[in-house]
Amino acid sequence: MFSQAIKLQAQKLNRDGYALLQTNPQRAASLFQKAAKLDPSVPEYPSNTGVAYLNQKKYKKALNFFLESTRISPSFARGYYNQGVCYQAMRKNNEAISAYRKSIDQGNDTYGAYFNLALVYSRVGDKKNAVVYYKKFIKVAPPSLVKPIADAKKRIKQLEGAGEA
Repeated sequence: MFSQAIKLQAQKLNRDGYALLQTNPQRAASLFQKAAKLDPSVPEYPSNTGVAYLNQKKYKKALNFFLESTRISPSFARGYYNQGVCYQAMRKNNEAISAYRKSIDQGNDTYGAYFNLALVYSRVGDKKNAVVYYKKFIKVAPPSLVKPIADAKKRIKQLEGAGEA
């Protein structure tokens, strides 16, 4: 296995990268990749690399890192969620739906996946599933998400109203 010192060094690189994510995503990606090389057993490191590329709208490059994170740990919900975000941005709707569903199956922080899944279902014209996932989002979203909750309620009314026309 890895020595404790190597694990700690990888964790420090990850923290340093995270601190740079918004201001210097290229440097952050480099630090995350170094962390992943030091400790390739941690899915968070390639996932964070993917987030750095996602923030730069480099979706294909980001996707490769998110796929790697779920190869390392098939139960890593965040990796599937981020795959969904990439696929959604690339307008690969079926792949986005599949990735968000895998994220939900892993059961972590599902409210974001519910909301995005509803958006994708709405995009492909599946009003029934869009409404189902907006309602699931509303049910589990933290109350602090006032604006997205209101947006989901508005979208439900629009979708249900559109079905009656």
